[in-house]
Amino acid sequence: MLTAEERRTVAAWAEAFLAFVRYEKENGKAWTILRYNPLNHSLLTPLNYDIPSIYGDVDVDWMLRVAWAAQRNHEGHAFYYGAKFLWNVLDPRRGFDLRRPFHSLSDRLFHHRSILQEGNRNAPQVAHVWVTTDATLPQIFAPAMSLLDQSGWK
Repeated sequence: MLTAEERRTVAAWAEAFLAFVRYEKENGKAWTILRYNPLNHSLLTPLNYDIPSIYGDVDVDWMLRVAWAAQRNHEGHAFYYGAKFLWNVLDPRRGFDLRRPFHSLSDRLFHHRSILQEGNRNAPQVAHVWVTTDATLPQIFAPAMSLLDQSGWK
């Protein structure tokens, strides 16, 4: 049985995640990668959560942003680390204090959703597995599917 906090967490990503899983089932992996591309923010941003997978928590937003580069494992990782570094530095939602430039820059590089956070760090690996094998989203995200079952979302 899930706690109230766990139910709230699942509710935050459940609808977008289930739409993503359904789309893959109905249209296949190639069309899913094309639809959930890095420029389609309206579909990716609702998946910007650490969602449990058989590989640990995965930030699905970042998984999809690197999926097109994940044919070879090292390319997906290289793209991820470069893109996430730039995002952390250039993110317009975070202010920059000219009076304390080093502090502002370090805040940008190492804030709570940083490069090394588990969900973000696992994103390229899971993207590689998803893109290069026959594994489906329900298989990869079996723990998330179980949480959805427990919370009545399926």
